[in-house]
Amino acid sequence: MASSHLPQDVVEDIFSKLPVKSLKRFKCLNKSWCALIQSPTFIAQHLHHSSQSNNACLLVKHQDNTTKKNMLSLIPNDYDHHHGELDMSVNLGLPFFNEDTQSLKVKGACINGIVCLYGGAQFGNKDIVLWNPAMREFKVVPACPIDCPYYADYSVEGLGFGYDAKTKDYKVVRTVYIWEVNGPLYPHLIESILAFDMSHEVFRWMALPDLGNLRDASTKKSFNVLDTRIAIIVDHVVEGIEKSFDIWVMREYGVEESWTKQIKIGPLLGVDRPVGFGNNGNLLLVDHNGEVINYVQSLVSVQGEN
Repeated sequence: MASSHLPQDVVEDIFSKLPVKSLKRFKCLNKSWCALIQSPTFIAQHLHHSSQSNNACLLVKHQDNTTKKNMLSLIPNDYDHHHGELDMSVNLGLPFFNEDTQSLKVKGACINGIVCLYGGAQFGNKDIVLWNPAMREFKVVPACPIDCPYYADYSVEGLGFGYDAKTKDYKVVRTVYIWEVNGPLYPHLIESILAFDMSHEVFRWMALPDLGNLRDASTKKSFNVLDTRIAIIVDHVVEGIEKSFDIWVMREYGVEESWTKQIKIGPLLGVDRPVGFGNNGNLLLVDHNGEVINYVQSLVSVQGEN
């Protein structure tokens, strides 16, 4: 296919429907194609098409049967387990973690083809990485020391990954719990959602729905997005090792009265935890060996504008 034989808009339309792997090859074949594929306008067009299509992949963290090491693989989102065993032998490779992926975790959802990875229980800055698996690009998040008084101690409670639509940049938010060494240590009571506005960089509290008898310590809660709405997956044990999952949705952002119990799933056997929802709204569940997120391919660079 020669670009001189087709109108430019037709070439752009065809290219916007191709996977990133093919586009990376085409960049090496033609200077005009290279300029097109690297342009911000085309990158946005390709991302829009990838997000709207049903060709998203699942980024799966799992354990290699031979080496027993953790690895990451991309598999089709529409895989049907009735068609046979899934081939997850293709390791995407993680040079920035020196192949030490035992404590590797995938944080949050895929945003514009970029995922946030971290290693270590305490979320050390040197272990936080933004990564585009399709482009094989990564960027290590710069270190940000914790300013803690000498008479106090702290623990890092978690990380958040998001996108600032105003600055068109990605942000990692770290939450830190600080207490006086000789003072009382108060228990962590998770009865509210702490939301962070990425553009204005302000926090706000939002109440959880009334979970009734599911507020006890054995109940786990995870926060996700379902059809652009905030969702809570309530994970609780039923009859020994079986688990059930209640899904609550906030139908209007910030309105506490809009919490609605969408569905109850289970009891299920052999499930470790939920990790979120696929593009088709399916609940993604994993066993004790893996971690899954819904991944949309993109040409978006973690290094910033081309």
